[in-house]
Amino acid sequence: MHNDYIRHPMLLGYRQIEGLWLPNDWFNETQRLTYLIKHWQANCRIYRFEQGDVLCFTENKTVDCSSIEGWPLIRYGRLYSTAPLDNDEIKKLPYADLALVRSGVVTTLLFSQAEPLSLADYLDIKGIHFEETDNYASLYEIKPQALSEEKNIRAIIGDNIPPAADQQKQFIKTIFENTSTSPSQTPQAKASSSLTQKIINKFLAPQNREAMHSSSKTISQLSPWQRWLNKLSIKSGLASMMSKQQADYINKMMKMFEDGDVDQALRHGIPLSQYQENQETTPSPYLGRLKGRNKLEISADQQGHKSLYFGDELQNYLKQLYRQQFIKLDKAGCNEEALFVLAELLQEKEEALSYLESFQRYQHAAELARMWEMRPERIIRLYCLAGDIDSAVIYARLHNAFSYVILQLQEKHPDIADKMREEWAAYLVDCEDYLQAIDIIWQLNNDISRDKAKHWLEIAYQAGGELSLRSLVKSIFLLPDTVHLYQNEIKKICNEPLATIQRAILVRELLALPKQTKLTEQLINQLIRPIIVDQYSANSVLERKEISQLIHKSTNKLLKTDMPHSDIPEAKRYSLDAQNHFISATIPEQGLYAIYDVIALNDHQYLIALGESGVLLTDKTGKKLWHNLTPTYHIVIAENYQSALLLAPRGNYFQIHSLAITTQSIKELGTLKCTVFTRVFDGIFWTIANNNTVQVVDTKNDFKIVWNIDSLNGDIIEILRHNDTEYWLINSDPKERWSYDLPERRLTQRESLPHHLNEGLKYDLMSNSYYGIKHDKCVLTSANSHYTQRLQLPNTQSIEEQRSFHLIKRTATLIYWQENELTIFRLYNNQNHCSFELKWPTNLAPQYRSEFHQWYFFDKTGRLVHFNWNNGRINTLSLLLK
Repeated sequence: MHNDYIRHPMLLGYRQIEGLWLPNDWFNETQRLTYLIKHWQANCRIYRFEQGDVLCFTENKTVDCSSIEGWPLIRYGRLYSTAPLDNDEIKKLPYADLALVRSGVVTTLLFSQAEPLSLADYLDIKGIHFEETDNYASLYEIKPQALSEEKNIRAIIGDNIPPAADQQKQFIKTIFENTSTSPSQTPQAKASSSLTQKIINKFLAPQNREAMHSSSKTISQLSPWQRWLNKLSIKSGLASMMSKQQADYINKMMKMFEDGDVDQALRHGIPLSQYQENQETTPSPYLGRLKGRNKLEISADQQGHKSLYFGDELQNYLKQLYRQQFIKLDKAGCNEEALFVLAELLQEKEEALSYLESFQRYQHAAELARMWEMRPERIIRLYCLAGDIDSAVIYARLHNAFSYVILQLQEKHPDIADKMREEWAAYLVDCEDYLQAIDIIWQLNNDISRDKAKHWLEIAYQAGGELSLRSLVKSIFLLPDTVHLYQNEIKKICNEPLATIQRAILVRELLALPKQTKLTEQLINQLIRPIIVDQYSANSVLERKEISQLIHKSTNKLLKTDMPHSDIPEAKRYSLDAQNHFISATIPEQGLYAIYDVIALNDHQYLIALGESGVLLTDKTGKKLWHNLTPTYHIVIAENYQSALLLAPRGNYFQIHSLAITTQSIKELGTLKCTVFTRVFDGIFWTIANNNTVQVVDTKNDFKIVWNIDSLNGDIIEILRHNDTEYWLINSDPKERWSYDLPERRLTQRESLPHHLNEGLKYDLMSNSYYGIKHDKCVLTSANSHYTQRLQLPNTQSIEEQRSFHLIKRTATLIYWQENELTIFRLYNNQNHCSFELKWPTNLAPQYRSEFHQWYFFDKTGRLVHFNWNNGRINTLSLLLK
């Protein structure tokens, strides 16, 4: 004990403290342990003295010293003190770790005098049920492409081609760089070479330099920057100087061909353009120096290059010159050089591939076809013929192009076709599409394939619902001996008055069969009478055409004679696009579990994300059918509804599991980093984005990249997959919208969004439109045309309401905004008529989702409103996990 008096014996007010003293005379052991657990921090230290317990924090925290349990501690170097000390007071204290001030008197203690305390000795965890925590062992950064890296062209066509001249390498480089100066102009491949010196001089004469194009083109077609560049090049004399150099270069190349110096001629050859005849815009003048190649190299995309613009006379002459050289080289057996002339100089890529095929050089042809981004089926076929089945399968899976390749190979290469058929069936099983996989593999007609098909039939039948009924029909068709297993079920479906949908499923599967057997004809005869009764009811499902086909396939001659097809009524349809109905929905009562995401499956079931509580399958009333504790916040659904990806955010990453809905089995895939992703995928390949990079990853193969676009001009804001198109919104300056056709993944549209429309307006990616509020209307204006839509609102919106206003366009147009503590959702049809309205308390943070003509509205209190746009039906549920 130190008897010197401390002027301020205790800590007051809000202070940053670094520990806590719990004296024995204030608290018993149970109380001290309770407070130690309450204030415990990771890696903190606890010591037990005879006078009490001390807790030393790893991080300080701000507290009200008068309200905290125990005595707060502050720190001076290594010394913890219960009172504020000045420098003089600290100097008078002996060497110590802890200073306890009571009634102005200091007691000092050393940690070496105490016993270290572990709270683990006081915690009983036997009664606690532990769940498996997140597993970050499979943490996936971006994987290398599953396909082999593209080979250098010399590795493809061999080393017989001589190295190209330095001048041509510089020429190609300069041309490519010039292309980037005109981003708005569609890249086109052009070429320049020589005819005779007379033709060259005439073509490149200064007086012709303002318009290097055919006489049908006028100067008015030039863009402003092109007119400025042309004018500058002529007035400055730069065009004259460069044209002389170009003429000399072309003349030199011409002489090389005439003298038979093939190596040098090919090194200096300039590619022709396949697009000059269809040129719609006039190119800018090329002002670069022409130089020869260092090596003969076939370019990946000649359209990306810019060259001199030729007249028809010069273009035709060079075609003849290059064609003659190709014929000479081919006859001489110089196949690599001949291929170079054909592919690079003449730009006849299809002919070049056929030329390689004629020598059975399929691997080389496949690599070139891949480099040139030819049609997927062409690439797959070439890989198959080359024996590179792995690469062929990767391309076929990515583009779902098995059928084309099998059809091409079946006659001449049946073994390869059968192998691809097996891979096709495996791909469909990975997509959980068991019935189509059975159709594909059954044609192989061997025991192994038939056993696989039988196993898949059993899986499909056990799945229940629509898939079970469809597999029943397929079993009767393919395995007649199994019909006795389904007799009771068939009888029940035929006789049950409310089984309208089940009967329709059986009929459609029967009509899809390639032919009828005696057993399927018997099933048709059993179904036809109840089906006709169904068609006259209010819940009819089948089209009149389908009923007529069913009657035609029936062997009941009396029925076919008595039933006039024209009297069969059409199924009742309720099209919100064709009718101006208005439906007002009401939210249900609160449930007990938060809904983070939801999707409706085929059999009137819902797949619901419960956050950390897992994923749930319910019927349309909310009754639990299946529940798994896998954390799920986002559901990425497959297009066939048979599988899904379950996502849970973990910092900058997502923990991802795959769900096979057919078998209700879940598999952990790993943890992947992505900033944007599509909400729909094809069952295997999934599009994600990381900042300015877009990848398509294989969810069945460790997230390997099978398609990649990187180094975009800005980060990806949104990716939307709808039907057979994928849309990207890129945060460049200005913003850009890209559109890709699926499954080929061909860029069909790339456009910059106009700046002047962006002021005060919001943008919808799907419709490519800007929208804003004018009085009591929402005005939707197309970004690339003058088309405008006006949607009537209930009233004129205030400034606050306009700020909360949003619009998305899918099968219908959804608008929503906040008004008087309510979030109002409205759906408009294609006639701009409001067909649906829903009001939701804003404080409940309602969310929405739209997929495949279905609209979902839900919140964290377990409420769900599901609206089917196709039939106008509404289903609501409160999630209680009954």
